[in-house]
Amino acid sequence: MQYYNPNFLICTFFGISKIFKRFPGTVGSLIAIPAAYLINELSSQILSLVDIEYSYYHIVHFLTPILITALLFVIGVYASEQYIIETGKSDPQEIIIDEIVAQTLCLFVTIPITFALILNNLSDTITVYYDVVFVIAITSNVVIFRFFDIIKPWPIRYFEKKISGGIGVMFDDILAALFTIVIYFAILLTILDLA
Repeated sequence: MQYYNPNFLICTFFGISKIFKRFPGTVGSLIAIPAAYLINELSSQILSLVDIEYSYYHIVHFLTPILITALLFVIGVYASEQYIIETGKSDPQEIIIDEIVAQTLCLFVTIPITFALILNNLSDTITVYYDVVFVIAITSNVVIFRFFDIIKPWPIRYFEKKISGGIGVMFDDILAALFTIVIYFAILLTILDLA
């Protein structure tokens, strides 16, 4: 497959996963951090062009990056399907768009809610260092997501075997993202209850 092929560029994130062949999934999860930042900036630019009533602004600002990520999911399904057809591999390890999209989804759901929960529960009682919270939240997301993406507990492994093609490549990582979000908030709420 030619390196200028758009499906190759999307699936391997411009060939990066071909460089880091030993741990492409972790690289994809780490790429999701700056990708999430760029998507967030894009959504802010989009929102600046639209007149939104203030009372709805925070909800729309929360949902816009998630909708952009959903669009990337659809693009990832198509590109992965084409990549599989062109390479003849059933689930190529070099495809990392699935990790990027799933990890980005985790960040867009957990980070804003984390800050909202901490602001509501702890800001009156202790000094909250938001930069520290931000780094811990991102690190926790990546570690928990990689755990579920590697271990693939039921039903992730079940769907990975049952669903083939581009949708199969992307879907099992979305399930890992959902597991990550649930476990992340279970841990966070436990910590907030103890604080």
